[in-house]
Amino acid sequence: MHLGCHAVLFRDRIKSETENITKGLSETGFEGSEIGSRFFGTDEKQKLLMLLDKYNYQKAKAFLDSIIN
Repeated sequence: MHLGCHAVLFRDRIKSETENITKGLSETGFEGSEIGSRFFGTDEKQKLLMLLDKYNYQKAKAFLDSIIN
């Protein structure tokens, strides 16, 4: 089973504490998050992708509700 986390749960902290949150989620067993332009815009895309790569953490392409099995 693959585990992911919806970054919006961290509200503004995902922007100010990105590395600590990503590291913690990765160490806990999560493999990725739906994260991106809502928090980082296009200006910081490369910085975000490098950070995610550092922790072997993936950026989800889409969020699917639990109704879809």
